Amino acid sequence: MTQDNEVESTIRTELRAIGKIIDKYVKMRYGDRMCWLVAMFPYNEGGRFNYMCPGKREDIIVLLKEMLARFEGMPEVPTTRA
Repeated sequence: MTQDNEVESTIRTELRAIGKIIDKYVKMRYGDRMCWLVAMFPYNEGGRFNYMCPGKREDIIVLLKEMLARFEGMPEVPTTRA
């Protein structure tokens, strides 16, 4: 059985690798005008929400609150899952 900290270490390593690729592209395409966010979490299992972003933590909190407010104001949309 895998320990939680081993899983988090693996996810952290993978997010950093993904982040380097995205950061290089975003900076090449947009300079410093844009920020990005990548999130990973267990699908339908609960668990830890992991993210990678070059921005400040405070800005990410504002972003997540804005997203939640937008989602809560939207009508329910049926989802299709394979």
